[in-house]
Amino acid sequence: PGRPLGMPPWKIKKAQAQARGWDQSGLADAMQVVAGLNADVKGVAADADYALERAVLRIVAAHGRR
Repeated sequence: PGRPLGMPPWKIKKAQAQARGWDQSGLADAMQVVAGLNADVKGVAADADYALERAVLRIVAAHGRR
């Protein structure tokens, strides 16, 4: 009761601030990028550094899309 998310109020406020600027589609795209990056850095990609760079750029684009 009073804490339906099971987190203290400061954590909820932090999560809300971090979520600003994301829409459902952008967040879904970013999650797919991270899943692909996980595989890439574990050996799927020939160059893990490049995979990380590409993922960061794709996540930034997904966040800024409106």
